[in-house]
Amino acid sequence: MLAGARLSAAPVAVTTVDGRTVRGEVTSWTLSEGLTLSSGATVPCRDLDAIQGASGKGTTPTGAWIVELHDGSAMLGELAGGDDQHLLLRQSILGAMKISIDAIACVHRVDFSAKKIPPPGDEDVTILSSGDAPRGGIARFGRDELVITIHSGERVMAWKGVQAVVLARSNRQSLVAPSADVELADGSRLRAEKLNWRENRIKLSGSFGEATMRPDDVKRIELNGYRRVWLSDLAPARYECTPYLDKSWPLQVNANALGGPLVAQGQSYRRGIGLHAACKATWTLNGTYERFRSLVAMDDSAGELADADVIITLDGRKAVEHRGLAPRQTPRIVDLDVTGAKELTIEVGVGQHAHVQDRVDLLNAALMAP
Repeated sequence: MLAGARLSAAPVAVTTVDGRTVRGEVTSWTLSEGLTLSSGATVPCRDLDAIQGASGKGTTPTGAWIVELHDGSAMLGELAGGDDQHLLLRQSILGAMKISIDAIACVHRVDFSAKKIPPPGDEDVTILSSGDAPRGGIARFGRDELVITIHSGERVMAWKGVQAVVLARSNRQSLVAPSADVELADGSRLRAEKLNWRENRIKLSGSFGEATMRPDDVKRIELNGYRRVWLSDLAPARYECTPYLDKSWPLQVNANALGGPLVAQGQSYRRGIGLHAACKATWTLNGTYERFRSLVAMDDSAGELADADVIITLDGRKAVEHRGLAPRQTPRIVDLDVTGAKELTIEVGVGQHAHVQDRVDLLNAALMAP
């Protein structure tokens, strides 16, 4: 440790993907270097699971808006302006943030129910307090208004009359490099592609731009893309859905089949895949991983008629079969050896009541490298 270096205010709890816990004060850490504690203990990044912040406590959220990004980042704050390329957000912990419009998935009021936010389509959608939802490309963001381009020209709308703005769908890319999901004390989340923790200062960068904070501002940091890779960070190689009465269901990332939160037996999960019967999704493994771990459950949003079968295959060979999955059952544990496997396929089949309400969740689904 450098002479005179200042440590974080209190010890953090460092957990590894193998279940060990180490406590101490962080002296240095980047996503390419290992984490070093004041005790002299080091943990290689590939073995890191999470770092629980010094206090582990949150602070009262401040801000009327939430800005959600395509990479899963979500920042709470006040809209402060922008232009045709960026949105300006004033965040209580991070200060002024200049966020690229291309990175934004949705902007909505804190008190606007997530259930009322439609999934992204081919056009930007603005949801107004009046109930109208005009469609058209975002031309520019301003401090007091936003401007959209519609077939008849430009339309100016004051922010005070806006509930949410949902930007057009983006081609989701698989996570190709290690990253860190940083949860701030106010509940905001940042996916950091670069992280540099030195003494009492943490610097992050990602699709949200750049940010600097103190260790006390951080509640929790989770690592992605080393030994453990979340299945929701990998785009499937193939996805097939069998429509029911002309209704098709997309594969949902970190959301249930309806696009809402993942909840099973009253417990919420941040990570997972939402599937609706009948469907089949295949991921390419290329022999890279050692194990596949997940909880499989019927989402709490499903009704009494929900009844589905889940079959997991490796390279076309059946490995796991759970039949008669129903609401309010204890999530079923999947811990599967996938050594050498080239493909992982998860199929959700209909139960006794056809496709009705069959909303299956793969919770905390993750692939583990050796």
